[in-house]
Amino acid sequence: MLDLISKLRYRRIGDLRDSGDILLYHLVGINSTFCNSATHKNHRYLIGQAIGSLVLPPFTESFGRRPSYIIGCALFSVSNILVAAPNHVAGVVVGRFLSGFASALPSTVACGSLEDIWDARARIWALSIWVIAAVASLGIGPVMGTYLATSTLGWSV
Repeated sequence: MLDLISKLRYRRIGDLRDSGDILLYHLVGINSTFCNSATHKNHRYLIGQAIGSLVLPPFTESFGRRPSYIIGCALFSVSNILVAAPNHVAGVVVGRFLSGFASALPSTVACGSLEDIWDARARIWALSIWVIAAVASLGIGPVMGTYLATSTLGWSV
């Protein structure tokens, strides 16, 4: 994997931090897509994602992409705990909205992040890998969710 990354042409001198940032972009996108494609009643999630898609991109331009990704990933994780932990419907409603809001970050900003790192030729491969991972997780999520929901083990796997 590192050979592939080292062969790609960076706009600036690439280092291990750039590789870590790229991995973070991919993991946040895969995590938000995979975790939430396995659930039903997505309207709260989708409303949050629509609002997040409008609100979050200007913040990433102002404060930087890396801190925005880290804060978005933390908010996404906390919001999913908020969905799983309470016995109240209000916690689920707020948690689903916040997880949609936080998951809007990688879907609207990742292409710009990858564009900042690589030149036009290498960008084609980076964006292709990102899109393939996002689309594959949309297909795998419902299958995995159905399997876990109908298995005797439940969600504790």
